[in-house]
Amino acid sequence: MDIRFAFRSISPSTWRLASSVSIILLAFLFLALTKGVLGVIVVCGVGMWLFLKCTPERRIVLFSFVLFLATSIISVFVFPLTFSLFSFLILSSLIFGLMDGSFARREECYLLFQTILLFVFFLVTHGLLFSFSLSSLIPFVWGGVVLGAVREFLLFYHITYPMRVWACAGVAGLLVAENVWITVLLPLTPLFIVIEGVLIVVLLRDVVLAHFRGELTKIFFMRHVGTFLVFLFLLFAFISWRI
Repeated sequence: MDIRFAFRSISPSTWRLASSVSIILLAFLFLALTKGVLGVIVVCGVGMWLFLKCTPERRIVLFSFVLFLATSIISVFVFPLTFSLFSFLILSSLIFGLMDGSFARREECYLLFQTILLFVFFLVTHGLLFSFSLSSLIPFVWGGVVLGAVREFLLFYHITYPMRVWACAGVAGLLVAENVWITVLLPLTPLFIVIEGVLIVVLLRDVVLAHFRGELTKIFFMRHVGTFLVFLFLLFAFISWRI
């Protein structure tokens, strides 16, 4: 059978996505096997080469792409290969699909990608900083990343008010930092702290976007806060405390 005929129905964007993910995956596996400086250089070099090859829309997700590379590299040194590889495959497929224009519903895919990315980033940085007895830095690291993530989120949704975007992103980062500063002092499991941080970011994203779109009402706000509190209650009920 002619291979070209068999795969003729596959779109060029799908081919680009598959090739990009395959190439970056090989670089990631090289890092996982070597766990050295050379592996880090290879992943960063291959990642930026693929980034520059994508469509001009790649500039919008530059922050997320750099965070994706940093998170993937850190996860290799903190968590088992199975977790690192699984999260890497999901995140790489989403980010390259966004940059190559492979997804029809880009906004929903971006929300999914950023939420998963923040969850993995919070998890790996929490483990890394705790292992070096640097837990006091977690609020600053998470707050700074949330600031960049919320700013990129608003730009992705075409919110073109630079000062207001920076202000809202700064408030979001500050709220997450203050929340983490409190929760790390409590005997809570790392998973609870990470999930709560992600839920706060999701809530803030929706509220800020609704504000810019003129859709922020009391009903909208109370519904989202109520949903957040329900999830928070479930976390308290099902996640054990660290003694």
